[in-house]
Amino acid sequence: AAQADALALAERIAAQSPVAVRTLVRSLRRKQDEGLEAALWREADAQAHCYGTHDMHEGLKASIERRAPRFQQHENYVDSEVKGPKSR
Repeated sequence: AAQADALALAERIAAQSPVAVRTLVRSLRRKQDEGLEAALWREADAQAHCYGTHDMHEGLKASIERRAPRFQQHENYVDSEVKGPKSR
């Protein structure tokens, strides 16, 4: 049962925008003890990064049209590092 639940969750994650999933994973892997302010900056930067993507527009369009989205955008994990407040 646990394996089936894990596979179902993996399928749901895999169906999401690759850019959004990558940004989420990156944010979760960053140090968790940086404090609330750093976490809020990281989240704001991640959202700003995702809002400008083709996948964001595809997701909205698919929702309006009541169909499954067809995400196509991928990114290079190393080249797209989201910066925190110290890099401003």
